[in-house]
Parts: sequence; structure tokens; C-alpha cells
Amino acid sequence: MNDSYNLESEKELYIKQLEDELFRVKNSNKSLRDNNKSLLIGLNKVRRQVLRFKKEYKNMKLERDFKKYPDSVYTFFVLDFDGTYNNEIPDSYGVEPVVYLIPLNRQIEVEQIAREASNEFNMTDCCECIENLFEERLRKNGIRFQYIGIILLTFEERMTDYLADYIPKQVV
Repeated sequence: MNDSYNLESEKELYIKQLEDELFRVKNSNKSLRDNNKSLLIGLNKVRRQVLRFKKEYKNMKLERDFKKYPDSVYTFFVLDFDGTYNNEIPDSYGVEPVVYLIPLNRQIEVEQIAREASNEFNMTDCCECIENLFEERLRKNGIRFQYIGIILLTFEERMTDYLADYIPKQVV
């Protein structure tokens, strides 16, 4: 009887120890999951900051590179309206993109002005077209430009990368 009692007692003790260990493992597992969530949130914050810093550095580098050019060096700039005027007829021309000649050292500023003109057009009940708002802002900011013309491609032809990468384009 004594052997039987000890065996039962040891069995109960062993089961109790296993249950306690299982409880500790479950708590440890929960803590690890919570810790991993916190680490992932922190990692995502750091990743966003790194991407923002990379973008800011790229823009600073571009601005620095552009500033080395005098106002007498120009580039073409395309203002593409396909983001605003959504034409579904593939073989129509819709609102054709407009080409300008702009100073290379003011390219980033011109791209920003194009976005601002688009935002003003979309956010207000103004009667002006984006092109006029854009040109008005260029003049206000003292940016010399020349209107070159339009790009006569159908809407379907413009749905691909129709310009070389080195030609600046802003879709508004």
C-alpha cells in the first residue's frame, strides 16, 4: 500500500509540475508574441522614417545637383492631365499633355507647382483650368518658361510609359 501511495503521490506531483510548466510556457509564449508585436510596430516606424529620410536625401541631392546648373540650362517638362480627366475611349485624345521648356535648376519646384495647381483645381470651385493655374503660379514664383505645345497621342498610347525616364513629367 505504501508503494501504491507513493506512486500515486508522485504521479499527482508530476502532473502538477507539468501543468505548472505548461502554464509558464503559455505565459512565456504570450509574452513573446506581445514582444514581437511591439518589435514589429517599432520596426515599421523605423522603416517609414528610413524611407522618408531616403526620399528627403534624394530630393536634397537633386536640388543640390540642379542648383549647379545656371538658369540658362533648360529641360522639357510635361504636364499630363490624365490623372484628372479620365477618358475611357482609348482612341480619343482627351485633354492632351502640354510640353513646357523650364530651367533645369527649378525642375523640382516646377513639379511641386504642378501638384499645387492640380490640388487647387480639384479642391475649389475655380473656373480656371489646371494649365492656367500652373502657368500663373510659375509666373508668381519667377520661373521662366516657354509653352512648347501639346503631345498628340491617343489616350490608349499614353497609358504606357510614353516618355523617356529623363524627361520630367507630372500627372495631375
